[in-house]
Amino acid sequence: MTILYRRLARRNLDFDAVLLASKQRILQVNLSSEVHVLALRFHRLSMSHRSTRDFTFNGMLAALQQVIASFPVYRTYVTEHDTGADDRRYIDWAIGVAKKRGRPIDTSIFDFLQQVLNGEFPGHPDDVRRTAMQFQQVTGPVMAKACEDTAFYRYFRLLALNEVGGDPRRFGLSLAGFHHLMRERAAPGSRAMSRHRNPRHETRRRRPAYAWQCYRNYAPLGAVRVPLAALEPLAGDPRSTARSCPTVMSNTCSIRR
Repeated sequence: MTILYRRLARRNLDFDAVLLASKQRILQVNLSSEVHVLALRFHRLSMSHRSTRDFTFNGMLAALQQVIASFPVYRTYVTEHDTGADDRRYIDWAIGVAKKRGRPIDTSIFDFLQQVLNGEFPGHPDDVRRTAMQFQQVTGPVMAKACEDTAFYRYFRLLALNEVGGDPRRFGLSLAGFHHLMRERAAPGSRAMSRHRNPRHETRRRRPAYAWQCYRNYAPLGAVRVPLAALEPLAGDPRSTARSCPTVMSNTCSIRR
């Protein structure tokens, strides 16, 4: 499917590259004022300690843009009291990626950002926590606008995977994986959110998923004609085809019988 998509779209970029470019545009254009305010707050905090007061505002802005663009999730949930283990893992991962992408920028500025976001910077504790909490209020809108409102419309290898909260890089989920995910979401303290309303019609989204799931039934039609020919029998109730395709093909982890 990937080979066919690249051939028809005449683009060789993968979703990671499209998402990164989308984030960079959102940071530099759509939400530039919010990022500048955030950079000012981090810069003021750095000026409060002798070991970090040499950082410039432009350097802080560039480093923050790199970290936010590298963030793997919408946001963390740092509170005034602590930073959770999952939050630390996401922060450390984003800082590590930003360091690789940000060269030849002085990596010590990324160490400063990591200390602040993890609540470990030796400044005033309240200022450090408030700065970290303001950071997570920016990463969410950046991810939403870059992923759902931009990248999903630039990369559509399989439209059914471009769901709000979905991941176009993942082609479905096994039954065991689905049950494991549901147990995690049902656990006390889970941060799972309710499903976002999607403007696309449910049946229309499922048709290409069913078609590709059952591509062997249409193999004699030829590789390029498979999707178009496979969609015709699904014009009615798609559940008729689903019975012959028991594999779970859903990026939002919902099983239709």
